[in-house]
Amino acid sequence: MGDRLKKFEYFEPKSVEEAVSLLAKYKGKAKLLAGGTDLLVLMKQRLLIPQYVINIKRISDLYYINLNDGKGLKIGALTTLSSIETSTVVRKKFSILAQAASKVASYQIRNIGSIGGNICQDPRCWYYNQSHDWHRAWTPCYTLGGKVCCGDEEVKGCQRKVLLSDIAPALFALGAKIKIVRENGERIVPIKDFYKKVGNVLKSDELLTEIQIPAQPPNSIGIYSKYSPRKAIDYPMVAVAVMKKIDSGVCTDIKIISSAVTTVPFEVSEAEDLLRGNKIDFGIIEQVVQTVRDKVARQAISFGDHSADFKTEITGVLVKRALEEC
Repeated sequence: MGDRLKKFEYFEPKSVEEAVSLLAKYKGKAKLLAGGTDLLVLMKQRLLIPQYVINIKRISDLYYINLNDGKGLKIGALTTLSSIETSTVVRKKFSILAQAASKVASYQIRNIGSIGGNICQDPRCWYYNQSHDWHRAWTPCYTLGGKVCCGDEEVKGCQRKVLLSDIAPALFALGAKIKIVRENGERIVPIKDFYKKVGNVLKSDELLTEIQIPAQPPNSIGIYSKYSPRKAIDYPMVAVAVMKKIDSGVCTDIKIISSAVTTVPFEVSEAEDLLRGNKIDFGIIEQVVQTVRDKVARQAISFGDHSADFKTEITGVLVKRALEEC
């Protein structure tokens, strides 16, 4: 059967040190299991066939939400999305993150899915993320060892993988950083530098352990909004995160993040420049929306039934709603 798992060796480390030691030992042959909502599906589809699976759910040190009013918020990588969604601290001081967490799939998935897992989920492709039996009807693509991109046969290399994380754009807007640990050290990476064209900067012997969010200025307002074919379960087909600071009716700072339209979330700095230092009215919002659409149109990737043009149009709608709601 196409959905039968291949055999693998299973580990349950109780500490970060034990986990990274296993990653170093089985470098390139092991995969981490947290909530399992992403990994197990990929394994059943035979898109990933690890020889070793390292379940990190028993590392109790990676479950926490700690606030330091002077420095910001720290969240352990295994903290569940439902814990973030319902956290009084997050809802009060970093509400855009609570909004994003509340929009991930269903309550059951949020109750087992972790923030680290959502950040590290594989980008998805309508052709690639299908069953083993489904792939047998297609010419193998680049990611499956072939020499064609099923989404665009005119290009070289994989061109159709889209990051569909709900949490990532909210963290972009908040200016978050990611703590990464390996056997002989650690590093801190800004979220904007965490993602590559396809995938992320995590090496096979590294473990994401913590999300660090700086304290937000007073009068900051954040909105996360997404479009998906169904209100429950589905990944975002288009998402935006808007974070702005208002003083005496004037926008003194703003972040506009577009997500789920291409391989990584990205900041629309040209649109931000139109708003920064100005009062927000309906006239300037229309200029901002058009600027956002112009940039998205140059980068958007079609995904299944949702064309690049459709994504461009919906992104503008979501940005307009977010600015008006703010």
